[in-house]
Amino acid sequence: MKRALITFFILIIALLSFSKDYNFIFKDGLVNFIKMSPGKHKIENNAEIMWVIGSNGYSVSYEDFSPKFKIIDIKDYSYNTLKEIENNYYLVDDSNKIIYFNNKINSWVEILKEDFEVFNSNKILNISSDKDVYVGLKYDANWKNFYELKSNGNFKRSIEINSDYKGKGYTFLISTNINSDPNYYYSQVRNVETFSKSAMGDSNFSENINNEIYTVELRDFSIDSNKIILNLYEKDIINYEDRNLINFTPFSSNGSKNMLKYRLIENTDYNGLGLDINSGEVFISEKFDDIDFPLKKSFIDNYAKDELIRLSLGESWNMKYKIEKISDKNFKSQSTRIMEYKISIYNYDDKIQKVSILSDSLGMSIESIKFGNNISNIENNSKENIIDINFDISKSSDLIITLKYLYND
Repeated sequence: MKRALITFFILIIALLSFSKDYNFIFKDGLVNFIKMSPGKHKIENNAEIMWVIGSNGYSVSYEDFSPKFKIIDIKDYSYNTLKEIENNYYLVDDSNKIIYFNNKINSWVEILKEDFEVFNSNKILNISSDKDVYVGLKYDANWKNFYELKSNGNFKRSIEINSDYKGKGYTFLISTNINSDPNYYYSQVRNVETFSKSAMGDSNFSENINNEIYTVELRDFSIDSNKIILNLYEKDIINYEDRNLINFTPFSSNGSKNMLKYRLIENTDYNGLGLDINSGEVFISEKFDDIDFPLKKSFIDNYAKDELIRLSLGESWNMKYKIEKISDKNFKSQSTRIMEYKISIYNYDDKIQKVSILSDSLGMSIESIKFGNNISNIENNSKENIIDINFDISKSSDLIITLKYLYND
């Protein structure tokens, strides 16, 4: 364990040797690594000291402030719920009182919460060292991706940063939570160090995926408010396709249901995109009277360049379906079951709609399909164990599908 810590500390020092301030914003907190000289330094009340690297020792004290206190017997609080809010400082549940052990008088004392907040805001970090050290300060913070997709294909990617910390530094956004295990941090900082050496050119922004950890690098980034919206890029998607989905469940029938609708986007250069996509919320706009309105909120998963992006648009308002089992014959001598279904599709729109019927079941295969009127551009990609049928439908219609199941007695 000591060897891992030493390696970790050496790596941090090497990493920070070429710059003074670094901010690592994780999904659940911000770690500010800053160079400090020996001596006394004021520390913000909302900062938690994680490490002081390279010192002979350090301590935390407070500027002179003497709040009114009452000497207490700690046994009187044995039936109270106490919450530790600072090292050896405890908030008495359902009250505005805080108790702590006062070393000067060698006794437990009670103070008011508002006095503690003034007292605690005068935190001093005392560093004993013959050289500069590196300090890790943790703040409450988080960040997330979000996207906007307009009806004309305009695709905008932004980042929202929420942070109690304010300052400027070489900033990394990392798609993991803070972990107190030094070995975990060693691994993450090593990845960040590798990424930080990559060429950014004239850009102040770069991103990288390493071992499924997504990292955004922001050069000399200022955090000057509690909430920041950072617009990273905009792309114009040339083509996308909305498709209605029927999740076909064998062995059963169902009444009329709304189909699920998905938007399919080719994540390629020639389609105007061609990017590694990190997961986040997507606000999808629809056009009414030549004005775009953000009507739907979806979620986009991680996608690599050249993968097919699939966005859920929720239930379709103009497409429904019904599945009826027509027959079910069991041929035990052949360990075979033949089932016939009628799938009725209701198109309440005046436009041609695209439909997919998907299912998977072990031992299943299609014996035959009979399509009704108003169905065109049929693609049957089904194979053993999988149903994958795609087509266009101009008006309401139906199809008859016969399935064969092989089973073991």
